[in-house]
Amino acid sequence: MSLALAVVLWISGFVTIGLGLLIRSGHPELISGYDPETVSDPEGLTAFVGRWTIALGMVLVASGFVPEARWDRGFAVAFVAVTLAVSLWMLVGARRYS
Repeated sequence: MSLALAVVLWISGFVTIGLGLLIRSGHPELISGYDPETVSDPEGLTAFVGRWTIALGMVLVASGFVPEARWDRGFAVAFVAVTLAVSLWMLVGARRYS
């Protein structure tokens, strides 16, 4: 993998992890669409969204360590599929807190 792509994945991964840690530490206002009047359990919501945002950041950081020879079509499809699956899981799972 080119060093530039690895650095981009690492930086975006660490920023995503930092965002997840901020959300999890009690900043629900960082969640898109957060409305305090409609959320029944803000602590549960921040724990859920923060945990999965951290997991998504870890996937980004780990992908930066994959050698360039492994970045074939199958790996790229799997990377996109995991990213979409985690994002959809957060979208669907966050509904139980409203």
